[in-house]
Amino acid sequence: MNPLVAVITPTKNRLKLLCETMDSVQRQSFDAWEHLVVDDRSDDGTAEEVARRAAADARVRYIRRTDEKSGANVCRNIGVKE
Repeated sequence: MNPLVAVITPTKNRLKLLCETMDSVQRQSFDAWEHLVVDDRSDDGTAEEVARRAAADARVRYIRRTDEKSGANVCRNIGVKE
């Protein structure tokens, strides 16, 4: 897979909105994308939901923030590095 577009979504405990976002990305007519969901240590089922979707679509990747710094900008930067 050689995606032309990377969609980076930082998230923390926003499972409902994340599902809406992931649905929107998957509905696009352009299909040369990857979706990197960078989780800022959610505890609302985010990891399980993204894992389920990633199992069905290899373009979806789950990344969990592990370093001490947190926040949406930190998570976006992690996604860019990936």
